Amino acid sequence: MLRSDALDALLEVASEQGGYVSSAQASAMGLARHDVARLVRSGDVHRVRRGVLRMRHADRRHEDEVAAWLHFERGRLPWDRQGHSEAVLSHDSAAALHGLGSIIPTHPSVTVSPKRRRATDLPGVDVHGLPLHDVDWSWLEVDGLELPVTTPARTIVDLLLAGHEPSYVRRAIAEATHDGRMTTHDLREAAARRRQRSQRLQTAINDLVVAA
Repeated sequence: MLRSDALDALLEVASEQGGYVSSAQASAMGLARHDVARLVRSGDVHRVRRGVLRMRHADRRHEDEVAAWLHFERGRLPWDRQGHSEAVLSHDSAAALHGLGSIIPTHPSVTVSPKRRRATDLPGVDVHGLPLHDVDWSWLEVDGLELPVTTPARTIVDLLLAGHEPSYVRRAIAEATHDGRMTTHDLREAAARRRQRSQRLQTAINDLVVAA
């Protein structure tokens, strides 16, 4: 494939993913492995992790999160998703993307279905195999890029269950409720969906809501 045609094909996909594209998506657009290798050698694209490529124009501020997400989305083109996602950014990554508290993730965190988690080994990424209802995540626009992210309520519940410092969780609750991104009812409902019969979790949520 001609270099210009290969770049046009990649840009068609990457323009909807913040300037990133997976190797599988490149293949679906008609590029052979040697086409991708040639673009890497020329500096037109860069490999950011196995199977994920960055175009020259990409905004790199959320590169780790985008690359982790695309690892799971690598077999689908953007227009084939129909609003669904194979992985959702969660836990520390979601808190940072929502701007809750001051946590700085050391690794991107994603939530996938429990069945898929058992077959996943992804170095440098915290992969959580957890049930996730549609109401517990949405597409979030971050710096002009849309990413699948758990809601503030589900994010806070995940942080609490992951053992984060209660003072941090209280601060996140206060910030999210203060600006209307969630209500205390949203938080309790997210907790119920996360662990439906855990009275201890509901009690912990109630105590943190009062303290916040």
